[in-house]
Amino acid sequence: MSKIIKFPNKKVTARQRSTDITNKLIYGIVETLHEHNINTDGVLNELSSAIRLLEAIVDKQLGLNNTLLKGLEKLKSDIEFNKR
Repeated sequence: MSKIIKFPNKKVTARQRSTDITNKLIYGIVETLHEHNINTDGVLNELSSAIRLLEAIVDKQLGLNNTLLKGLEKLKSDIEFNKR
C-alpha cells in the first residue's frame, strides 16, 4: 500500500525571485561575453560592483530592502548631473 503525501505548492519568496532574476541577467551577460570571445574571468571581477547594483535595482522593483538603494539613488543622480 503506497500512500502519497501531497505537499502544498511552495510559494516563491520575493527574495528568491530577486536572486533568480539577477542570476538570469548575469548568465545573459556571461553568454554575451563568450559569444564575443571575451574572457569572463577578469571581466566578472570588474563587473562585481555593477552586478551588486543590478541586484539592488531588481530588489527595488520587487519592493525588497537593499543596503545599496541609497547609494544607487545617489549614483543615478550623479550620472544624470554629468549628462548635462
